Amino acid sequence: MRRKIYLTIISVLSLFIGLATYVNIVPYPTFSKSVNIKENSLFFDVNEGKKLALTTCFQCHYNYEQNALSGRQHGNPKRLGDFHSPNITQDKKTGIGSWTNEELYLLFRTGIKKDGTVVFDMPKYPLLSEYDIQSLIAFLRSDDPLVRPAKKHTPSPSYSLVTKVYIHFLLKPEPLPNYFIQHPDTNNLFQFGKYLVDAKYSCFDCHSRNSITNNYSYPEKSLGYLKGGNRHANENREIIYSPSIINIANSNNLGYKEDEFYVLITNGIKKNGDAVKDPMFPYSLLNRKETNAIYEYLNKCCDD
Repeated sequence: MRRKIYLTIISVLSLFIGLATYVNIVPYPTFSKSVNIKENSLFFDVNEGKKLALTTCFQCHYNYEQNALSGRQHGNPKRLGDFHSPNITQDKKTGIGSWTNEELYLLFRTGIKKDGTVVFDMPKYPLLSEYDIQSLIAFLRSDDPLVRPAKKHTPSPSYSLVTKVYIHFLLKPEPLPNYFIQHPDTNNLFQFGKYLVDAKYSCFDCHSRNSITNNYSYPEKSLGYLKGGNRHANENREIIYSPSIINIANSNNLGYKEDEFYVLITNGIKKNGDAVKDPMFPYSLLNRKETNAIYEYLNKCCDD
């Protein structure tokens, strides 16, 4: 009996050591896809691309010392390891200056990077409209100070063992859409709100149960869709759990009215006067129609 216990312990240890050795030595899986972008000025607006970058890319990629989107260290949970957001300025050696528009498009849609590996710590945007995704790329190619070449090397990530196992065996790219994604009808507040929550601003990514299990192509299938409970970390690496955001007008969620919800989203001030906590931040560039659409969707999309 004792020998069986010893053999079991040895087998488990051997399996653990073998797994740790594998994920630390074998390169990460790579994937190959190609895309052909037909550039058309009617399909994009640089100003809209900047707004999108300031509301989705800025929080992680903005470097306060360089006043540019040259990347910085993440305030991520220790269980994931240490890693930095990359430099996305136009510097050709340390940024994305050598990337083609097709490579950027593929990254945003599927998560596949220039080297073929899949990005771990960034949302994917398979449902973003063609207009919005090309506007974002146009902004990254513009002469805006935020994206002009800024030399800053991104340190190699130091992922935890759990993260490495996930990247090796579970992380897969999102499927590349095989159809033209139209921009939503902004007069249909429910559908427009769904687009903003699921596709454009990725509210569901933080406010569903677990970012690792989220489904970017079918957000509603994500575990605990919009019901909160997702573990995040602020800049001090303190654990913060995301709240549920469904039925935001319901008394269980303090009964936000449209005006109060607008202040919450754009100013980061809750109904009780408290400020939202990092990693949440004010979406100050959203207009009233956008916040009304999000409010409409959150109050009608799901059951508690």
